[in-house]
Amino acid sequence: LYIDDIIATVGFENQEVVLDDFEGDDLKWEAILTSAASTEIVEFTTTEVRSGSKAIAYTFSGQTTEGLRGFYPTESPGPLPVVIDSSLVRADRVVGSTFISQVGLRWLRMRVLEVVDFFPTHDPRQGGLILADLNSLVERSNVLLNHHRIRALDLYYDLKPGSHERVSEAMVEILGPQGGSVRDGQGRLESLQLNPFVAAGWRPMTILSPTIAVFAAAVGYITYLLLFAKLSAGEIGSLRTLGLTRGQLLKLLIFEHLAIAAIGIGLGTWAGFQMSRLTVAPLAITETGLPVTPPFILTTDWPIMGATYIALGLLFIGAIVLLNRGVGQLDLRAISRFGE
Repeated sequence: LYIDDIIATVGFENQEVVLDDFEGDDLKWEAILTSAASTEIVEFTTTEVRSGSKAIAYTFSGQTTEGLRGFYPTESPGPLPVVIDSSLVRADRVVGSTFISQVGLRWLRMRVLEVVDFFPTHDPRQGGLILADLNSLVERSNVLLNHHRIRALDLYYDLKPGSHERVSEAMVEILGPQGGSVRDGQGRLESLQLNPFVAAGWRPMTILSPTIAVFAAAVGYITYLLLFAKLSAGEIGSLRTLGLTRGQLLKLLIFEHLAIAAIGIGLGTWAGFQMSRLTVAPLAITETGLPVTPPFILTTDWPIMGATYIALGLLFIGAIVLLNRGVGQLDLRAISRFGE
């Protein structure tokens, strides 16, 4: 079916108004699909033109939806952009591909933008998940009969700080006693932050633990350097008497202690990650022994970790500087006579 210049007759004088002459670059019409294997499509054509340079060709099959077929205007023609759950991924359903899915009594063509594993309030064991823009979904779905219209069951609002309580009260009043419920996520987060165990226990620990770690590393490293300077003074003096310059000796000391520091920091970081996993593992299962949904996700506060690494690096540099100054104060003559 070829169509050109959709015209409406309005007013007492039967004035003709062109609703769409199909001469633009964007086609703002979408075909109503009738099945999962629909061939209905609306596209530009230049073969059958009434006026201008373009018209549209509407291709359809013998099936209908509730006895209806046709096409409708939409602000975003083409497949509906969606995000799908990883359980719905197939060989022909990957990022960038299109597929047809049923929403209520309507078949809609969808295009995969992204694949996710989890989404709040959704249990993966209950089946797949498809995320779409609500306005676009409702616009495409509610183009047939009024008694088959769909509506949203859950709505999420992102409000300005300080307005949650006032907006929640207004929404409860609008919904009425039987209309639904309102849950304030901001209020829930604030109630968690008021937990005395969290406020008085874990939060100060995030500040004290790096300080304690740096202090323990400083004490251990300085103790090691004192023993190193005491036990290796003769060896260092002998190297100096053999002709090793102070700069070469400094490079040797930096290489040796840098290796020790790198191995220590690396093993400590790895051990910290493993201890975190071992601590969370017993908490990440349900009473039946199955993994909780969604799973716990461990995150690392890299700004604090970075500050700790910088403090340890400064400690290492300061220790090398002091050790180098001690090497410069060695009595090489006494060390040489002691060696003889």
